Amino acid sequence: MSELGADTDIAAAIVAAAILEAHLERLISTRFFDKSSELKSQLFLNQGPLASLHSKILVAQAFGFITSVMAADMHSIKLIRNAFAHAKTPISFDNEFVAKEVENLKITTAIRDSSLKHKDRAVKLPRKK
Repeated sequence: MSELGADTDIAAAIVAAAILEAHLERLISTRFFDKSSELKSQLFLNQGPLASLHSKILVAQAFGFITSVMAADMHSIKLIRNAFAHAKTPISFDNEFVAKEVENLKITTAIRDSSLKHKDRAVKLPRKK
């Protein structure tokens, strides 16, 4: 994650979303009773019911693995990823839609607020990424 700040905007957006998706998959699969790789493949790959990031977010929220606020942030990250992945021309984090989604992320607001309250332990966020 720390290397994402040095990547291009498109790489940072897509890789960060992929990392999020991998962690959600791992989180969900920890609760499986049947941990066979065949079942995991059927659930998470191709047209499986948990193949999309959207489905993983919904299931994680439904089972209480994440809060509704976390789910909302994850849906925003998915939208940001999709904006970069499907843009007809190159875009950046300065793009109006992307910038608005980033600005609305609760996690970055919480980090910034915490940094203001605890300047001695301030967390430095990488530029807009």
